[in-house]
Amino acid sequence: VINRAVGQLVEGVRLYSQGQLATRIQVRSEDELGLLSQAFNNMADEIRRYIGEIEEHRDQLEVKVEDRTKELRRALDQVTQLKTQQDGDYLLTSLLLIPLCINDNDSRYVATQMLIQQKKSFAFRRKEGSIGGDICITANLRFAEENEVHHYVFAVNADAMGKSLQGAGGAIVIGTAVNTIVTTSTAKQRVLQTTPTEWLLRVHDELHRIFLSFQGSMLVSAILMLVNEHTGMVYYLNAEHPWIISYRDGKAQFIEDTLHFRKLGAEIGSPGHSIRRYQMHPGERLILG
Repeated sequence: VINRAVGQLVEGVRLYSQGQLATRIQVRSEDELGLLSQAFNNMADEIRRYIGEIEEHRDQLEVKVEDRTKELRRALDQVTQLKTQQDGDYLLTSLLLIPLCINDNDSRYVATQMLIQQKKSFAFRRKEGSIGGDICITANLRFAEENEVHHYVFAVNADAMGKSLQGAGGAIVIGTAVNTIVTTSTAKQRVLQTTPTEWLLRVHDELHRIFLSFQGSMLVSAILMLVNEHTGMVYYLNAEHPWIISYRDGKAQFIEDTLHFRKLGAEIGSPGHSIRRYQMHPGERLILG
């Protein structure tokens, strides 16, 4: 009887270990072998219950993963749509900014070159572009000095606060204002009846008043410069822009080291309010950036 009971117990364990989880041992006695058989059956029932719960959790998890995947896919589609709309806004804004960056200098004596690489690049409908607060403008002006007409190259290098739409908005504002001033100053071959120093100060004050109206939400660092075509005398002001670099005879150095003007639109007062002068030499280059 003992051998038969032990054999049944061993056979039940063998079948269970082979994956036949429904295997149960018939309890024929209440001795130690009977208790062992009952413990085996209880263990098998408990394991099967755990397996059932795991399978149920697995099925629920698959549903949850599928639902979560759908939510993520919808969110991604929304982000993609918003990104496309944003890139469309970037393209339209860049198209407004491009015609304001004008290298309109045609002097035979003072050459100007412009290189603009904005912070934010984008692609919209197979069109690539960039957007930001950087802007460069050049033009030619004439001043009446000592009963003579002196020809000047006017240059603006500016950077509006912000990396994308905010910066581009500031660049559009200053670009529009500066080009309007230049158009007014050059209309009908006009000769300006003022000094380069006074004219630069007036331009600065006008631009500063425009940006003050934004109450600190839009600031612009800038360099405004006039270069006499024949003498090489430079008149300029620097409103918290990087220092101007001179490159001459193979050497580069800053031509300034003192702050005189705060950013355009800054409500804090400027440490000074004077135009600086610098004498250029033949072959010398000034780098603004």
